[in-house]
Amino acid sequence: LAYAALQDGFRAERCAVRIYQSAPQHESGCGEFVGTAGATCEAIEACMNSGRPAYLDEHSQAAALMFDGRVEGMRSGVLVPVTGATLRGVLSLMSADAARFSPNAGTLFLSQLGDLLAHSLLRVLR
Repeated sequence: LAYAALQDGFRAERCAVRIYQSAPQHESGCGEFVGTAGATCEAIEACMNSGRPAYLDEHSQAAALMFDGRVEGMRSGVLVPVTGATLRGVLSLMSADAARFSPNAGTLFLSQLGDLLAHSLLRVLR
């Protein structure tokens, strides 16, 4: 349901969240929690460390990791940090529209989205 809302609200065909820590016991079947040793790459690490969204295209290693290689036809995308005091993760959105996510666009709403998601997750993880 959350993915559908994000896809609709941001006009994105693909949406994924990866949280780099173990899932709480009550969320143990949740695939978004990939653990501290979960697959990552330089772009994902840089996004989490900088706290700023980063743009992707279908050829990026980050897009391939986020969407398990299912990025054919996706022309633009973004990584959004989902970080907090004890939280490290990213949200990724991708679109078939090459101009949907571009470095020329502002990142205020994307940053706020990452902050809201992080805040919600931190409440669940307590």
